[in-house]
Amino acid sequence: MSKEQRTRSFLAIPMEGESLKSLCRLQKQLQSVLPQARIIPESQLHMTLAFLGDLTGSQLQQAEDIVRRMTVPSASLSSTGLSLFGNALVLTLQAPEELREMVQRLQTELIKSGFSLEKRNWIPHITLFRKVTSLPAEIPEYKDIMVQADAVCLYASRLTSQGAVYTKLYTNRAGQK
Repeated sequence: MSKEQRTRSFLAIPMEGESLKSLCRLQKQLQSVLPQARIIPESQLHMTLAFLGDLTGSQLQQAEDIVRRMTVPSASLSSTGLSLFGNALVLTLQAPEELREMVQRLQTELIKSGFSLEKRNWIPHITLFRKVTSLPAEIPEYKDIMVQADAVCLYASRLTSQGAVYTKLYTNRAGQK
């Protein structure tokens, strides 16, 4: 009997439009002071809401159903600074209450449905670089960045020698029902 195929998965807000352009400009500004770091490709920029782990096909369907039933708000987040999370340089963000409440409802629904989530509070952030050992002493000045959150996506994640490759499996947009 063969083992059922599993898909490494997570839920996130994709970066699109002006938000994506602003993040890419910031990455270019920071690249000069982070020569050894690995830049996160434009197509991979996102704000993680919940890491789901390795899911079976039926679990993926269940996660999609949960996202499908959600009401996704259209929310603006403002940047609060750059931080190091492990070996990742991230842009931290201030999320409005409506988005924080949606994330709480999402996590509650996932747990009720049998998903096991990390036991830490959600910190809104976007990973810009990996393989960063310390914050640079001199960070180029950058303008505050506004990020628009208008969708929640279910992603598959495949690990490669060049890093993870993400594929959108399902998207629920603000105003969609």
